[in-house]
Amino acid sequence: MRRGVELLFASAFALAAAACNSEQKQRQYIPVIDLTDAEGNVIDTPCTNPQSPNAYAQPTAAEWPTIRDVKMGAVYDGTNITFRFFAPTAQQVEVVLYDNAAQSLFSPNAVVPMTRDGVGNAGFGVWSSAALTVADARPVSVAGAGRYYYRYRINCMQNYENKTIADRDRYITDPYALASAGSHGHGIIIDTQWTVNNVFSGWANATDGVTSDIGGANWFGTARPPTSQYIVYETHLDDMSGGASCLQAHAGSTCKTNLQNYYTGNAAFMTAIGATGADNLSGKYAGFEAMATHLSSTLGANAVHLMPLHESSNDNKDNPESYSWGYLPSLFFAPESSYSSYCTRANANDTCTYADARAGYQVLELKRLIKKLHSQGIAVILDVVLNHTSNAFNYLYQADPYGRYYFRTNGLNWSNIGTGNQIFDDRNQRPFAYKMVMDNIKYWVKHFHVDGFRFDLAVGTAEQTLRDIQNMVNDANQPGVWTTTTPPSATQSSLIMDSEFVRTSAAETYATDGNTRDNFNNVIKLPNFMTGENWLGAQRHGFMVQSTWTSPDFAAQRTADYRGFSQWNDYFRESLKKFIQGNTDTLYTTRSKTAMYFSKSRDDGVWQGISNHPPDTLNYIESHDEETVARAVLDSKSKSAIGSVLLLTAHGIPMLYEGQEFMRNRQIQDQSKTGNNLDWQLATTNADMLAFVATLVKLRRSCPALRYASDPTNTFSNFDTTTPNQTISFFTRSGTSCSGFTGTDAGFINAKSEFRILANMTGGAQNFVVETGGASWRAVAAATGGNDNTNCSDQAAATLRFANGTGTNLISGWGPTTNNWSLPCYSAVVLVKQ
Repeated sequence: MRRGVELLFASAFALAAAACNSEQKQRQYIPVIDLTDAEGNVIDTPCTNPQSPNAYAQPTAAEWPTIRDVKMGAVYDGTNITFRFFAPTAQQVEVVLYDNAAQSLFSPNAVVPMTRDGVGNAGFGVWSSAALTVADARPVSVAGAGRYYYRYRINCMQNYENKTIADRDRYITDPYALASAGSHGHGIIIDTQWTVNNVFSGWANATDGVTSDIGGANWFGTARPPTSQYIVYETHLDDMSGGASCLQAHAGSTCKTNLQNYYTGNAAFMTAIGATGADNLSGKYAGFEAMATHLSSTLGANAVHLMPLHESSNDNKDNPESYSWGYLPSLFFAPESSYSSYCTRANANDTCTYADARAGYQVLELKRLIKKLHSQGIAVILDVVLNHTSNAFNYLYQADPYGRYYFRTNGLNWSNIGTGNQIFDDRNQRPFAYKMVMDNIKYWVKHFHVDGFRFDLAVGTAEQTLRDIQNMVNDANQPGVWTTTTPPSATQSSLIMDSEFVRTSAAETYATDGNTRDNFNNVIKLPNFMTGENWLGAQRHGFMVQSTWTSPDFAAQRTADYRGFSQWNDYFRESLKKFIQGNTDTLYTTRSKTAMYFSKSRDDGVWQGISNHPPDTLNYIESHDEETVARAVLDSKSKSAIGSVLLLTAHGIPMLYEGQEFMRNRQIQDQSKTGNNLDWQLATTNADMLAFVATLVKLRRSCPALRYASDPTNTFSNFDTTTPNQTISFFTRSGTSCSGFTGTDAGFINAKSEFRILANMTGGAQNFVVETGGASWRAVAAATGGNDNTNCSDQAAATLRFANGTGTNLISGWGPTTNNWSLPCYSAVVLVKQ
């Protein structure tokens, strides 16, 4: 996520960095919970009797295994709870316990002392409580009264500017909390083996009406597609069903219908989450669950990139849980509570009222959603944000206001790269910050079965850390012992990740079969997809762009679960967007061809990059950061459709952004709820565009020539030299034929193995030499502009024809041809060799 347009120039970067530094300097003065006087003025009351900061000695490299294996947070073993909290400069730490979410942080029901482990550097700055029974502190799932909300309270001290901290800032929500009452509220004690029969029944038990998530033909058995076959859909959870448009009945729209059908068809689930009507699902985990079929059945996407689901804030102190993209995380282990039934509100923009009876349900509802997506054949990619955190509710800062242990700093300033504060994830210099990052990745893999991660602004994360993550969730036998000279081998057994967050000691005694297991002791599949937003010019991580390290070491996995980094390809985005806008600059028309060939060798004017194989690059022409394609081409249907043709036939992993399939028009960096919630009327208005994109998706999934896992080489795929330069003629063929395409036109596609993609962005018809050998070709998808060449001054209108189309969308009459193909102005066509 970027807080502005591309910061590719030093001046823009400097301005943004200065602005963010100014914002960071104000961090400690933004109250966590406001105290007000009778007139409503905020009272910023400093704490009293500040103590000097405690001494902290940096652990040695030899002590890393001890750090790695210590369990942090509220650790429940099935009988007792032990709290552990890293506060390296504190002189005193206590656990404070509460009975309900609304309870003032200054009025806990109980206070539990903590002691600093060891002496000197032996304790590493970790504070621990005695083991408490559930009578004193209990997971929310254990019967009893209260005591399942908690915080830590540190002694009064001065911050890094030698100013006394506010009294409220001594009360810290646990950075390892597995759930919380919003980004600003108390942490919630969670049992990682919590189930609610018939509604949230765990991964293996299918009594909840979703499905099992392990074994056989289910998701973590054999059904997950190889990485190279992914078609990714980026979306925000609230956007899918959270807008007013979804609650209106549009002819042909699936949103309102899906919510209603899901409400009536899942009575036990609706009762459990307190839903009294389908509208209660809007903008919730359950609402997204209801809409899963739009992705799987209507569109055909098989991977969803969910924008951040960690407990985040918009830094609005009056309503911190109102709409936000999620790129200001407060708690990295806690799912966003506002998307769950735990948060109730009469209107979308109201503040949350937390239903104590459903405290922690955000954990259960998100697990159920992931299970539902898996059952629909959709992989789940989680957005990870390590380069900027919430300012208003920054508990990592509150844990050490004097030393700012978790963050990169520059004297009294906060180091940043134009987005905000950066977590200092260097293993050698900040081992506990590094540990938190590694623990977090493990947690989402083992407890939520996620299939991959997208690292926001990856250049802000240490290269060593990214490689360690890659190592940890793939093939190495020991976590956290990576060296840059010893990459993992594709022949090594899968990692048995250590037992962080696993409830009982018995569950930690895994079979020595080389498998990774979740907290229910089920064998799971490890993530097979990692991607990173890698920008800011020369600061890019070279190992992600230039994948000579990544691809060869995972060569055996490339056709299956390839686990290198697939870089977000802004070179593809800018090149193809300029091309479909009709830009005549040869720079962009030439770059478009390079980009479509998975940017194998490219120079974007900032940094030379090389990708060795298609899975190294994630291609896209719009995302949450940019204006949408529809807006960029002034709502031209032909140009939008041409963009989809080129995206979904290019080598590399394609990504669609929410609403792109029906031409959602949204301006750059609009982060408002009304600007981002999907307008489902467009699914009706542009139903032909939705069907056109879905056909291209179906075609790609059916045909190996369109989704190579390894470099096809110019023998199997290349561009013809065409004139004028605003045209493209691209062929790709495979030794493996298409299969599985269904419908009346399937005979033109199945058992075929060679395609030619033609595009014409000029203002007149162009003739292409398709082949001189006399073979027969048929069109299977075509977007023609200029009213089929009768009015080329009209760059907006289009006729979309596609396989299995009817009426004006009928394409079966196009072809065959043997040598030439005449393409109207502003048009593109996908031809298959017969």
